[in-house]
Amino acid sequence: KIDGIIVDSKHVDINKIDHIKKEWGWNTDRSVFENFLIHKTFRNSDFGKIVLSNLFSLDIDKEDRKQMIDSVMNYIKDNNQFSTTKFDINPFYEKEEVHFHKCEMIVKSNKIISDLDDRFKKINLESDTSKIFINDFCKHFDLPDFLDFITAGRMGGDTKKCFMHFSAPSNFGKSFLFDGVFNKIGINCVMKESEIKAAYKGSPSGLSINSLVNSWFIFVDEFKSAVSEIKDMSVDIKLTPKFKSQVTVPLYSKIFASAEHVRSLVVDERFVERQFLNRFIFWQEKTGNLDQREVYRKNKRLYFDTIVAFTHDYLRKKINEYLTECSDLYCSSVKANLFIDDFIERRNKRLLPLEDYIFEKIEEFKSNFVIDKFESRILFKDCYFQHEGNIYISNKDKFCDLYLDKTFGDSEKKIIRHKTSSEILELIDNDRKVFKINGKTKAGYLWIEKIIYAVDDCEIKPYKPTRIINKKIMLVS
Repeated sequence: KIDGIIVDSKHVDINKIDHIKKEWGWNTDRSVFENFLIHKTFRNSDFGKIVLSNLFSLDIDKEDRKQMIDSVMNYIKDNNQFSTTKFDINPFYEKEEVHFHKCEMIVKSNKIISDLDDRFKKINLESDTSKIFINDFCKHFDLPDFLDFITAGRMGGDTKKCFMHFSAPSNFGKSFLFDGVFNKIGINCVMKESEIKAAYKGSPSGLSINSLVNSWFIFVDEFKSAVSEIKDMSVDIKLTPKFKSQVTVPLYSKIFASAEHVRSLVVDERFVERQFLNRFIFWQEKTGNLDQREVYRKNKRLYFDTIVAFTHDYLRKKINEYLTECSDLYCSSVKANLFIDDFIERRNKRLLPLEDYIFEKIEEFKSNFVIDKFESRILFKDCYFQHEGNIYISNKDKFCDLYLDKTFGDSEKKIIRHKTSSEILELIDNDRKVFKINGKTKAGYLWIEKIIYAVDDCEIKPYKPTRIINKKIMLVS
């Protein structure tokens, strides 16, 4: 019985009608029927003709048939209304399904990884040739470690910790790996910085929602600067695809690649701003050219296909390992986070906060400035003055420029200079004093306080900062 009409069940596909009622929604903003499990959209009339009409036999009276089709459509319009969509992806869900709640379509999916094309299935990974190719590429790039990382992010790891800056020289093979291998497997979504910014502004996006939903990681190549929007990419991203409503998609690992140093991230491969050291994992490949590897050059196509097949096989085995050992996403996240914490420790252990480096250098400079009264100070004579044993900086920007030129190389200056002069020189902005000295008014920022010179046999001893009080350095001999 459908809409009051009694019809022989052999003339109606009841099961499919029930599925349609559960999976299809009515987008109130665009006035269309949508199903995000199969990524299909239909206008009102097309939905009835294409999706529903073949579920009702032509043996049914024409008017009754039309009434039943309209009944299904009206049910969806009344009960499955939505204006936004949210994807909830969990590999431990038993099945894929759709729920509608407060005008939002919630798509629950357990999809993790798709099958490979037949071209790659033909590769025998146990053959001698395959083993040679796999061993050669793993010598060039630690592929298993990288795959373990993205698997941990995908299987419940803390995605706030899954930001990676991937630095490698030109011709290392980034395109081979990210545009080639991972693209064939279908687990990466390539984005541009401009698309990230547009997404968080709510601007229409040309990104494929299907690609983003299936991805294990976001890949941003030619990364130039640590834009503020990165901080918002921890858990999910909201997109407004062209001609569609807003869609929220979960994010896992976020990989930002560059051949050169990125402003505000790395100085001489040693120092990183504390905020990024706490947020990013730094994967650095200093040398290596894939095109110059003899094994690769002998048969590039077979080499590539073998790495695709190996990567897919490796990921499937890691997924099964998580699914076998863990009963749910909570358990899986514990296992994943243990790996991620160890991974971060290994990859970031030789990096130090840039702020500590800047503080160390300015302290060293202050010491020399106090001792070397004539040689060190003559360059800065127009930028500072001394009053009652204290040193004040009268022109902090000029002083800072001179200090950077004298102390750092070009590569270091590029990354340090985005900080303010006060941050670099350890000044307190509200500590600007005004004095009347020899009839002239002088103003400056307190820099070194209460200098005491201890003279022993005409030798000035270096000062040592003993403690910091409100960021003011108290000096003793």
